[in-house]
Formats: sequence, structure tokens, C-alpha cells
Amino acid sequence: MKPSPWPNAIDHLLAKSVQHGGETLAAHTWEVLCRLADLYRLRPQLAGPARLWHCLYWAAFLHDFGKAARGFQYRLRGGPVWPHRHEVLSLAFVDAIAH
Repeated sequence: MKPSPWPNAIDHLLAKSVQHGGETLAAHTWEVLCRLADLYRLRPQLAGPARLWHCLYWAAFLHDFGKAARGFQYRLRGGPVWPHRHEVLSLAFVDAIAH
């Protein structure tokens, strides 16, 4: 049997609150990447600077990783307001792919 490419181990992490669809972080990231792929297919000539699509892929892939933070996950499940921006926390993952 082939291993699944789907990250089942993180399916408990949400990207959207239940009142806004309860979409998981993995499913949301997949949808974002699908929309980027659609844009690439529609407008491949937008290549612009070297490696633009490469950079856009990684930006789209990482853009919501900060939502995995415990406080943000509590908030999505009805907990107290979380005073931090998930986007800023997502930046912490850039170093992992930049080398």
C-alpha cells in the first residue's frame, strides 16, 4: 500500500472556525495552492522576475502555518481573543525552506 500524501497527522488543526466552515489547515492550504495553480495555468506569462512562481508557491504554502499556534487554535474553537497575528508566526517557517 502506498503512503498517503495527505497530512493526516495535522487534520485536527483548523484554518477556519466552525462558524466559518471549520476548514482544516491542510485542506485550506491545499485550496490555496489549487487557486495558485489555476492562476498559473491562466496567466503563465506573468512570470516576471526569475522564480516568481516558485516564490509564490512557497508564500501560498506557508501563509497560514501560524494558525497552528495553540492560542489561535483555541480561538477558532470559541476560546478567548488571541492578540497575535498568525501571519507573523507563519514567517517563522520561511527559514526552514530558505536554505
